[in-house]
Amino acid sequence: MAPVTPRIAAAVVLMRRDANDGIEILWARRAPTLRVLGGFHAYPGGTTKAEDGPAGSDEAIRRAAVRELEEEIGVVVEPGALIPAGRWVTPDFSPFRYDTHFFLAWATAGQIAAVRLSEGGELDACEWSRPADAILRWERGEVLLAPPTLHVLQSLAPGGLVAQSCPLWPPSP
Repeated sequence: MAPVTPRIAAAVVLMRRDANDGIEILWARRAPTLRVLGGFHAYPGGTTKAEDGPAGSDEAIRRAAVRELEEEIGVVVEPGALIPAGRWVTPDFSPFRYDTHFFLAWATAGQIAAVRLSEGGELDACEWSRPADAILRWERGEVLLAPPTLHVLQSLAPGGLVAQSCPLWPPSP
């Protein structure tokens, strides 16, 4: 059987400062009834649509990220505020394949206050968590994570790739 062509997608890791001047990320649980990764914790996001712009373009991917963030959790960000944070393509053997572009975005106080789940949407719970705490919950078997979600958490946790490659991380507000 020939591999399925991956659908272009985007996800946003919304971040805020914690009480100790570190970071917390907003993540959400996908509804258990979903066909793909139901019950897994992930970041708000989804596939691109024709109205987002030319297929596969940076413009379309950023617009999809912004649109999905607003649709799923009610937060509006500008496409230019998105910080590229990686790209993952589902392996060839998977029946559902995605070419997902991950972005980071710093949340303002107004955006933090605006967080709400859309009723009947793909996400059924969301919360702020320090990346290291989220990883511990996964290690204890309390949450399900796909490899890209775990990788982003590990990169943002103290000692992770982001912290190692950027000594001024997290940046001052």
